[in-house]
Amino acid sequence: KPGPAPANTGAVNSAESLATLALWTAQRGADAGSYGIGGALVESATGRVLQTMPNRVFRTLSAGGPFVDDPTAHGERQLMSWYLAQREALGLVSPGELTVVTTLDPCLMCASALLTVGVNVGVIAIDDYSGVNYDSSGSFEDLPEPLRGQAKATFGYYAVDGGRAGQGSRAIAYADQPITSDTLDACGTTYTTSADQVRSARRASGATPATLP
Repeated sequence: KPGPAPANTGAVNSAESLATLALWTAQRGADAGSYGIGGALVESATGRVLQTMPNRVFRTLSAGGPFVDDPTAHGERQLMSWYLAQREALGLVSPGELTVVTTLDPCLMCASALLTVGVNVGVIAIDDYSGVNYDSSGSFEDLPEPLRGQAKATFGYYAVDGGRAGQGSRAIAYADQPITSDTLDACGTTYTTSADQVRSARRASGATPATLP
């Protein structure tokens, strides 16, 4: 089961409280047998939390290991789908007034969804394997224009106490506040540990190559 929820999952008042909410969401994904990545959609000016979403690519059956439930069910993509579906009914604010905070730098699919909708994106941990800012340069050279310029204007990477400086957009929620190194490390560890577990379980499931026709 997931660890204890933050004291308030309906509102945040600092970069650290927002990061720990995203981390708790990521742990929900890991505990469900998927990748430990998660995100939260918040009103940038108020800290009001509209929705949280963990990675749901994999689902674990009661008997057997994880199976692919939805390969597109990354947290950031799901948050954008939820926002577009609920914006009018709930009277939600415009995309430019929102921040999606994610525990791991978005992949190209999620970055495309975030850029298409037009929200601000606050990132905690870097993903040097498949993240859109894999080289930590903030240049987004693999994106074509005008998406590259848009990413530079809307993607921000939180400063870390005693560690890296902030990078990118200052329009993200609590852009001028740092997060703790413990939270940064936990976001990275939650992902890598869960990814190792998913891959190990997948390798151990199904028929061995020797038995295939």
